[in-house]
Amino acid sequence: MAFLLGVINISRLPAHDPATVMALRAVFPLFILSVTGLLLAFVVDDLLRMYNTMVMERGQGAVRFVLWMHGLEAMLLSPYTGFGPGAHSGLLGPLQGKEAHNSLLDWGTSTGFTGLLLLITLLLVLFRPVWHSRSPALLGAFVALVVFIQFDYSLRQPVFWFWLLIVPGLAYAAGPPRRVVWSGSAALPEVNRQVSTTDSVSR
Repeated sequence: MAFLLGVINISRLPAHDPATVMALRAVFPLFILSVTGLLLAFVVDDLLRMYNTMVMERGQGAVRFVLWMHGLEAMLLSPYTGFGPGAHSGLLGPLQGKEAHNSLLDWGTSTGFTGLLLLITLLLVLFRPVWHSRSPALLGAFVALVVFIQFDYSLRQPVFWFWLLIVPGLAYAAGPPRRVVWSGSAALPEVNRQVSTTDSVSR
């Protein structure tokens, strides 16, 4: 409540007042941190509920953990090239024809650490334009996609590759974010400021 009252008081100050600019610079990061903390609290709560539901319903949490462990064991049996296409995990041990329900582990059992390293490199390369775009929506979409494939073998599904390419594509098409440059008492986009500077020189 005190934070909201402070924002309301700041909004009543003159827009070109240097005190307003300084106040906004101090309040805006606190606002972002507060909203981020609130969202993280909701996300963690939902993840805990999902985990408890998985454990309570037919022991899916324990079964998935066993499949992950046996998938890792299968990958260690052929660490360089893997065992080729197919499912190589199991409930009682590795190489029993069951998927690990984890895209990284399933891909690793098929292609070894060589293919797994190439997949991680691809994810990092595609993540770079998303990170530089500074778009919370695109960043959240990419992170959600990476988190989702930890609980399913999605690499064989075309829709996975569609979203894996479309999200970085949107970030690349949007270009770098426009930075706001504070000049005196006015805030102008850097592009506009450069144009005005060029015009003044030509005159």
